[in-house]
Amino acid sequence: MDFIINLPLITIILGFVLAVLTSFLNEKISRILTLCYEVIATAFGIILTIYTMDKGYIEYQLGHLTAPFCNQIRFGPYESLLATLVPTVMFLAIIAGKLHTKRDIVQQKEHSFYTLLNLILLAILSIIYTDDIFTGFVFLEILTLGSIGITMIKNHGRQIAAALRYMIFNLLGSGLFLLGCIFLYGETGYLSMSYIQDVVTDLFAQGKGDFGLVITFTLIVTGLGIKSGLFPFYFWMGDTYGGNTTTASSVLSGLISKGYIILAIKMIYRAFGIDNVMQTELLNVLFVLGACGMIFGSVTAIKQKVLNKMVSYSSAAQIGYIYLGIGLGPAGLIAATFHIMTHSICKSLLFSCSNRLIDCSGKKRKFENLRGAGLVDKVAGVGFTVGALSMVGCPFLAGFVSKYLFITNSMVDISTPWLLIRAIITVIALLGSTLLNTIYYLRTVITIYSPVKKNEVELVRNKYDVGFVVSTCLFIALIFALGLFPSTIIEIIGQGIGLLG
Repeated sequence: MDFIINLPLITIILGFVLAVLTSFLNEKISRILTLCYEVIATAFGIILTIYTMDKGYIEYQLGHLTAPFCNQIRFGPYESLLATLVPTVMFLAIIAGKLHTKRDIVQQKEHSFYTLLNLILLAILSIIYTDDIFTGFVFLEILTLGSIGITMIKNHGRQIAAALRYMIFNLLGSGLFLLGCIFLYGETGYLSMSYIQDVVTDLFAQGKGDFGLVITFTLIVTGLGIKSGLFPFYFWMGDTYGGNTTTASSVLSGLISKGYIILAIKMIYRAFGIDNVMQTELLNVLFVLGACGMIFGSVTAIKQKVLNKMVSYSSAAQIGYIYLGIGLGPAGLIAATFHIMTHSICKSLLFSCSNRLIDCSGKKRKFENLRGAGLVDKVAGVGFTVGALSMVGCPFLAGFVSKYLFITNSMVDISTPWLLIRAIITVIALLGSTLLNTIYYLRTVITIYSPVKKNEVELVRNKYDVGFVVSTCLFIALIFALGLFPSTIIEIIGQGIGLLG
């Protein structure tokens, strides 16, 4: 037992060791070590998920310091499941984009790319496992630096400008989060989420400090919302996600944005306490912003004439789904968490297939140049189609289960007029977003499978890439697995949420 409960700490320490090693080893060894780290982290996540399903949550302090300065680890089925998802998706994203990584990044910098990926992975895992806000902020900044690094490493003029814009938004979000943490420490006198929640509960019970706590919560969640691309702070996504190399785009959209959201969930449920937050109107604000993101993100995606930007802006709509679920409360969090998994897998698949389809057209990214690309690169065509249909919400795929959960969980309680209105808004937003998803995704699928007219476009056959083929098949398998057999995952999420607070 003692060994198993230390697996989170071992995973994080191993990530730091590999980040140091890959900083001076050659690119091939760095890639192999990085992939091995992800396999180990995935295995540890599976072990912890099985263990905590039986034992409940595990909580312990590092060192001998006590509150308010203790560094605390806490995990249960919820955290362990997410800690399994993240390294799995990163592993597949790396092998899917291996050829593009070698093409887009100069050889002297490639090992640094894997150093940054190791830092990103250990930062997300640390955010998942930590139970104190100071450690959360430290690894939030490591995640921010790593994400900016993989955005700039392509060393293209337009991409550097996108990275600077991304950095400005991230620093703004970090500043608001830090300011909120300072206020929270001032209100409660603690850094540990468990102790903070006890004090916050007492303050609400006594009717004291409501205004200060609401301002604090607003600063923290606004900061994390900006960093993750919550409406209306998503306009940096097009160039940041769309102009990167394949692996970077997959990691940025599929994982890094989820790291910020996971920290927001932990702050709501662990630090403030969901019962306390529900006494305010703040969850309703997240619900409304999420619904707006679903619609406006999809509208922005429809307007794009470039494939990568369309896929990038569709992330804004999917982030909206997640925040809408968070705004629905504990029942909605089940749907939101399932969609975190769905979006991480589908978006990584879509980005890896998009870049292969673009390669077929001589690296021309506009839709008119992609006609017939799916017929030339059949694996990329099938992968993009499955990912797109899942995002639209076709039955038997992961996206369908996500949307079903959003609708059914929004109707768990319609006992008051507002709860009924909220359920109606959820259904309307889902239907509207699904219709818009269908327009831009099926338009793309039809285009890549349309026969090429004579002298219209000149397509080239991509070099065979076994890593891309394997990762695409595994991504597709995961999408079908979540769509056909979701009950076990939903059960784990539900049990984990019950232990989260």
